[in-house]
Amino acid sequence: MLKTALIPHARLPRAHHSRHILTSTGDVFGAAHWLLAERAPQPGGDVQRFDGLVVSIHPGGNVELT
Repeated sequence: MLKTALIPHARLPRAHHSRHILTSTGDVFGAAHWLLAERAPQPGGDVQRFDGLVVSIHPGGNVELT
């Protein structure tokens, strides 16, 4: 699978720069989505539960938080 960074296409709003980006993607409607966490996952062992935040930027510039 080919991975492409979203930087040439969309930018994460500055208000969320302090969070760790777990993954990002774009959809067929032109929106960009980021899955964010408070901290980076630690290597090894079981993955601890975490609260996540999905930030979506729509083509018109609207920001949606989930």
